[in-house]
Amino acid sequence: MAAETPVKSPIQRHMLFAVSACVGVFALLVALLLHAPL
Repeated sequence: MAAETPVKSPIQRHMLFAVSACVGVFALLVALLLHAPL
């Protein structure tokens, strides 16, 4: 999706990094919740 379009502005690059970081953190939290004894 975003990899197809060339990122020219640093703002778009920063937003893309922020989105990927949020997705990674969210996935990490989900994994911790799934492995945690409830």
